[in-house]
Amino acid sequence: HRDRPEFAMALQGKVGSATRLSASTGVNYLYIATPSPQGALRLAVPLREVQTQVNTIRGHLLTATALSFLPALVFAGLLARWFSGKLGRIIDYATKLASGNFEARLANPGTDELGLLGTKLNETGQKLEAMFEQLEREHAELERLERVRKDFIINVSHELRTPLASVQGYTETLLDGAIHDPAHNIKFLHIIRANSERLGRLIADLLTLSRIELGITKFQFTTHLVDDLLRESQESLLPIAAKKQVDIVHELAPVGEGSEPLLVFCDAEAIHQVLSN
Repeated sequence: HRDRPEFAMALQGKVGSATRLSASTGVNYLYIATPSPQGALRLAVPLREVQTQVNTIRGHLLTATALSFLPALVFAGLLARWFSGKLGRIIDYATKLASGNFEARLANPGTDELGLLGTKLNETGQKLEAMFEQLEREHAELERLERVRKDFIINVSHELRTPLASVQGYTETLLDGAIHDPAHNIKFLHIIRANSERLGRLIADLLTLSRIELGITKFQFTTHLVDDLLRESQESLLPIAAKKQVDIVHELAPVGEGSEPLLVFCDAEAIHQVLSN
């Protein structure tokens, strides 16, 4: 058998192999030959048995591979389902925020990346809720102020009409000849002056309201003596108080440190308006 391919390689010191049909048995064999001190040693195995062993080993490998990958697949499926569920809850919560439901909260967001996202969304929801409540309070306050303003304008319009009609009526009476009537002209003039003063006060109130609404009220703060502010307010109100038989008494303000007159840092015109009101 020295001419056989596997023997030729074995005689050259190499492991030889070959597959062929056996002339004596008529069966395909796998021949393996290895070098030996006496020449070569050959083993012949039918290919059918080899194929059977290969198929058996392949089946074992496939089974082992399936068994090793099955837990990983199950774990991956569970993990994907957990992440998708958590992501779905975050998306639902974001949808609620987008629809204006700022009171909703995401329960138990967790500490992983999706949990941090849920925590940030919760913080955003809290801030949006606080901002929305603040806007509602401001809106309610603006509506209340608007009602007050409208009521004030209606009342002031009514109040303006009465003294204006009085001034106009008594002025026309004087022009028609009553100015030469000593029994009534001075009385009519006093009435006209009183109504003019009333008109002036109403107009001053309207100007003050307008400045406040426009936000252009600017105070001029300087140092003033408290007694001077009180005395000026008292003097401006004496004519009105006298007509109503009211006595306005001015008591001196207490002195400051070192027996110095008491000072105040303020806007004198604004303080005068407060005291006059």
